[in-house]
Amino acid sequence: MPLSLDQLAEEGCEPADNADLEQIIQDKILLEALFTALETLADDERVLMDSLFYKSKSERQVADELGISQFGVNKRKHKVLEKLYEMLKDFK
Repeated sequence: MPLSLDQLAEEGCEPADNADLEQIIQDKILLEALFTALETLADDERVLMDSLFYKSKSERQVADELGISQFGVNKRKHKVLEKLYEMLKDFK
């Protein structure tokens, strides 16, 4: 159950100032939009992003796993990043 700002303040968790709170809210909105965008990717695109960015695998490692060249992985990565960028361009 979400807490209200009043409940957080009662527990001693007040943001330093309104600017910090605004930035936290903007970051949360962007993060939610990113997760939504990631869900729209094709399975192979999502696996690629997961391997490279969450599992911190190198392009070479992913290439070996997929049986393609490192250049192929790099090209696919940039294609997916452009797709995500386009989906999130309104959050600049």
